Amino acid sequence: MDTNTGLTHQHKATGGFTLQELMITVAVLGILLTVGLPQLNTFLKNSRLTTQTNTLVSVLNFARGEAISRGSNVFLTALDVSDSTNEWGNGWKVWVDGLQTPACRAGGVVNTPNQILEETAGGCNEVLKEFAFNDASVTIDMAGSFSALSAATVTGAANNTNTLMFRGGDGTPALKDATASLDFTLCDNRKNERGRNIRINRVTGRVTLLDNEFPCP
Repeated sequence: MDTNTGLTHQHKATGGFTLQELMITVAVLGILLTVGLPQLNTFLKNSRLTTQTNTLVSVLNFARGEAISRGSNVFLTALDVSDSTNEWGNGWKVWVDGLQTPACRAGGVVNTPNQILEETAGGCNEVLKEFAFNDASVTIDMAGSFSALSAATVTGAANNTNTLMFRGGDGTPALKDATASLDFTLCDNRKNERGRNIRINRVTGRVTLLDNEFPCP
């Protein structure tokens, strides 16, 4: 008995979860994980697809802008030309023809353009930007009819789907067929209307996101 207050102090024992409470908690957690994990997985895949789409659009606009401002051809080349099913999914380089740059001019005369990416020590090519993706889970395919660039444009390249050229001055894409469209499609393993479709206007070179739910094969 507390002589000051006249009240009896009662010590109440505190305990943890009961077995029933623990079972209910585990069951609720299981339900949340079952419902939430697929949604999280979808969110991450959408985020990855959106990020690489936005990066590609930004790079295409950058290359076109450089071609216009420099007045010389600017190229985009896939980093992994050995992957014929996903050449652009691993990344790309934006570069100019080094033989036309001031550092490589002989006697003040602009050298003949060769449109070849030559990255040697002290070489004359200038890589403006490089983008590499460690995760190639997004497949990036380029479809269209391009200018007859030399097969040597990219070491080991057997076709022109590895390199895109914007013409100096007006920033238009170099195409064999003036009526052809120039598209990039970005898909992941979900397929079925989950991809993105980017188109470069064949007349102006402007870049547009055509479809945010492109039906991937």
